[in-house]
Amino acid sequence: AGTGRPGSRMAATTAPPLPPPAESIATDRLPQILPTEPSGAPDSAVTPEPDPPAAEAAEPDPTLPALQRHAAAFTRDDRPMLAPILLDDGLSAPERARLAALPLAVSVALDPAAAGAAEAAAAYRAAGKEVVMLATQIPPHAAPSDLEVTFASHRAVLPQAVALLDLPRGGFQENRRMTQQVATILADDGLGLITHDRGLNPAAQVAARGGLPHALVFRDLAEAGGDGDRLHRLLERARFRAAQQGAAIVLLAGRDPELSALTGWLAEGRGDALALAPASAVLLAGTDIGP
Repeated sequence: AGTGRPGSRMAATTAPPLPPPAESIATDRLPQILPTEPSGAPDSAVTPEPDPPAAEAAEPDPTLPALQRHAAAFTRDDRPMLAPILLDDGLSAPERARLAALPLAVSVALDPAAAGAAEAAAAYRAAGKEVVMLATQIPPHAAPSDLEVTFASHRAVLPQAVALLDLPRGGFQENRRMTQQVATILADDGLGLITHDRGLNPAAQVAARGGLPHALVFRDLAEAGGDGDRLHRLLERARFRAAQQGAAIVLLAGRDPELSALTGWLAEGRGDALALAPASAVLLAGTDIGP
């Protein structure tokens, strides 16, 4: 019988005509191939061959910076990029399972000090999501040695992280002395830096001068206070900004109402002209997404 795929037909050849089928032979049935048994061996002695082992995923190149080594798979096209970062600052197990199963190219920002952060990061990466490290537990007047200890602890919990995300409120990005120290650590570790579009932002200036991959969060959907109409408007502004500058990052909680607002907005087709992208794609594009 043919396979039914294009190109599977055999070339025409000249052959003697086949005899008509005998009445006793049933038609429209595939021949059955019965397994053979070793001579004299009982049925119970016949064991099926084990399935061949599945091919293991290729290990990332250890010589690459962490930003490239742990980046989620993404193929860029000519569309503007919208990169949602979903905040997991201590979600419940069902909420984390929902994020991991989300069929979207998104990044997840994890608090390395939150309970179960290491296990959650492993589950997100196994599901193809990208992990971003949230900049928690940083003392306001930390010395360089304090920062080294803090980030070594964070990296031990989240070795899959591609970048550091400053806190939505407060954080270090307005402290020039600290941002210089943080930028040095991130450069040594091969991580990118994501800050927020507010104030003078010395961190963005330090990153630009030092060649550190950097991008800004254009909008934090927490600004909407859970209001559905305002969430929709913020997403529309992000769409417009992405069309203007080639990319836009939005930050939102990894739970409702913000998560449902994003998925509903996408289901309406509002993001059809955009490429939903992980944060690493924006960082690696070399574009400092600013005001």
